[in-house]
Amino acid sequence: MVDRFQNIYGGVTCQHLQQRFTGRTYDLWDARQYAEFSEARSDQCAHATGPVTQWVIERW
Repeated sequence: MVDRFQNIYGGVTCQHLQQRFTGRTYDLWDARQYAEFSEARSDQCAHATGPVTQWVIERW
């Protein structure tokens, strides 16, 4: 599953996905940056986790 995710999204870390989705990384411990990231990412994180949920169910 990791390889499959990496093939689609190019990486597996939160920082990598932040960069891919928004063009930069954020310090999510900082309330202001967290709010900026939440707005910038829109629903992209949900779209990334949706297929993973499906893959887990398919393997179960």
